[in-house]
Formats: sequence, structure tokens, C-alpha cells
Amino acid sequence: MPVVYEIDDAQNSQILIYPGNLKNNISPLVFNCTASSNSSKIPTLPSHAYFDRWLSMPNIFWVAPVPVLVGIAGWAFIRSLKAGHDSAPFLLTLLVFLLCFIGLGISIYPYVIPGAVTIWGAATKRSSQIFMLVAWRSSCR
Repeated sequence: MPVVYEIDDAQNSQILIYPGNLKNNISPLVFNCTASSNSSKIPTLPSHAYFDRWLSMPNIFWVAPVPVLVGIAGWAFIRSLKAGHDSAPFLLTLLVFLLCFIGLGISIYPYVIPGAVTIWGAATKRSSQIFMLVAWRSSCR
């Protein structure tokens, strides 16, 4: 049975879920996605730009590996805990943490502060960057 998801545009904080084609016959299950809620957050709700970046047709092929790898790492994490391994759960947790930062980068690119400051606006002048690179390189010897 297909499930229909609908974002309430008036409040932009609720997801209405209708099982199958029964949309007109039953009341929807409503998940509140406010900041004070303990329910699961969907990262595409704050803006349609995020939604388009993650779910538009050409982009979905580039960003799909991130949630797929998070799912695989979570599955491997559970398996490694059940098997009693020591280092694998730690390394898999680091992988999930890294993948979450990659997902955050995908969501807010090219902004450092979403909607306000881009990566290029936050960067210093090229001459300052070259100076810091040379100073760093000389300190590594």
C-alpha cells in the first residue's frame, strides 16, 4: 500500500501521512516537527531549497550515497555490538559522525551561515591565505 506524504505549507512544521489512497476517508497521522518536539526531524523541512537539493532528480544520484552509507554503517554498528567487537563500533560511530557532517555540508552549501555568508565571503584575502600556508608549512619541518 503506498504512503502519501504531504508537508503542511501553512505552518511548515507538520508532515501529514496518509496510508494509500484513503486520503479523503481517514484522518492523517500528523507528526509535529517543531524544535521542542522529540519526534524525528526531517532535514529538508526548513526550506524548499534544502528539499530540492536533496530530492531533485539530478542531485539525488549525487547525494543518495550519504543516507545509504549511514544506514549501512548503522546496521554494521548493531551487528558489531552484538558480536562483541571492541574497535568496530567506535570506528563506525566516527563514520556516521563524518557522514552527518557531509550531509550538513550538502544541505547548506555554498553558505557558512545559511542565507547570509557564503564560503567565499567568509574567506580571507588570497595573500593572507598564502601567508598562512607558508607559515604552516615552515612550522611542520
